[in-house]
Amino acid sequence: MNPPWDKAHLFVRRLLREADGGRVSHAVVLLPARLGAEYITELTKRGYPRVELTGRLRFEPGRGAAPTARGEAPFTSMLIGVGIEASVMHEEFHDVGVVVQAVRP
Repeated sequence: MNPPWDKAHLFVRRLLREADGGRVSHAVVLLPARLGAEYITELTKRGYPRVELTGRLRFEPGRGAAPTARGEAPFTSMLIGVGIEASVMHEEFHDVGVVVQAVRP
């Protein structure tokens, strides 16, 4: 899931409702690395592993855009694996960042 950055909290809230209701069992979410954001805290409290991506995402220009339209995200990003084990996130994404797993009491 790659929600619009300015509405990420709404998409995460909906994803968690769907996961809690059993309608989503697995998802990989691309989000801005805003560790203090409430929606990131909620995902972390649930123990979902995240991949803190190295560097910033680079975007290719869309159809019809000038090649100079390439850009770099103004912030770092992360992937969060909802319903996915940290070992699987590591296996799939270790080459693009560091996997972090919260330890819940």
